[in-house]
Amino acid sequence: MYIKYGPDCAEPPVLPPVIHSSVTEQRVVQLMKDELYSLDNPGICLACGAYHSECEPDAEHYECEECGERQAFGAAFILCAGHYHKCTDPDTEV
Repeated sequence: MYIKYGPDCAEPPVLPPVIHSSVTEQRVVQLMKDELYSLDNPGICLACGAYHSECEPDAEHYECEECGERQAFGAAFILCAGHYHKCTDPDTEV
């Protein structure tokens, strides 16, 4: 789905003020690993933390089926952009 932005269009969606606590570095990396062995294109809603199986890796601002917000992003985009909670436990494997 392509969203057009411009002077005669709606403003682009913005990131939520708080990223859901379930969107962690470990979770995003695990989704990326799982993607290598499946046909899923994983994504996560940053607003509610819901999993999405039909997001392109570079997906941005897709509508979440759970909460209705336009905050579903592809896992690769989330990882590259750093939109997740960082791992603070040094013993946690990523």
